[in-house]
Amino acid sequence: MASQTFDFLLVMDFEATCTDDGTPMKNEIIEFPCVLVDTKNRTVVGEFHRYVRPTESPVLKPFCTELTGIQQAQVDPASTIEVVLAEFIQWVSENPLLKQQDRFSIVTCGDWDLNIALRTESSRKGFTGMVPNWMQRWVNVKKVFQASRGNDRGAGMARMLTELDMELIGKHHSGIDDSRNIARICCKLLEQQVSFETTATWPTGRSARKSRVEAQKQEKKERKEASKKGAATAVAEVTASQETVGEEEA
Repeated sequence: MASQTFDFLLVMDFEATCTDDGTPMKNEIIEFPCVLVDTKNRTVVGEFHRYVRPTESPVLKPFCTELTGIQQAQVDPASTIEVVLAEFIQWVSENPLLKQQDRFSIVTCGDWDLNIALRTESSRKGFTGMVPNWMQRWVNVKKVFQASRGNDRGAGMARMLTELDMELIGKHHSGIDDSRNIARICCKLLEQQVSFETTATWPTGRSARKSRVEAQKQEKKERKEASKKGAATAVAEVTASQETVGEEEA
């Protein structure tokens, strides 16, 4: 059996404010989920889930609601990102399974969630200092999957599920449903004795600025292309930046 660096994986998949009308928008996290996976037993052993109230664009666009399934009535009474982040950090710190920070890692499907969404919003809103070191490094499950197959072919969540002969459960682009599906992918890879290692960390200095600018350009391009097809047919593409930032898709 493959030796694992991490005893537990915190699978996360944020959802953020978005639009398809081409107007500039600073994306804000509006759904903050986490599914905790035990790598030894290859099972889910906990969940954290909160909706988040956006403050810069407080009214969700119809496109955003259609894409994510998140309703205005779910974010209006929710706490702001600073409060939700604090609650999540407390949830982790109080979990007896997560006492050793070097023995657990966040897992995301792409680099967007932590490298762009959280890093950019925390910088813009002034709460970067709240983000612990263990949230500034992560495992990109796409890269783990690609390495296990010996190729660099694009590997979005839907494709990984298909190649692993698994069905999508729930709604794609629902943060909690996506997190649960990614957790299922992780468990299957663990069954196949695939090792999970850190694949990325927050950039610093000039590299941080370059990464952010490139991500914004990529997101703008993909959302513009998707808007031409309409929300109903663009679901797999409009948030492609969340799955492809910092990596090359086939």
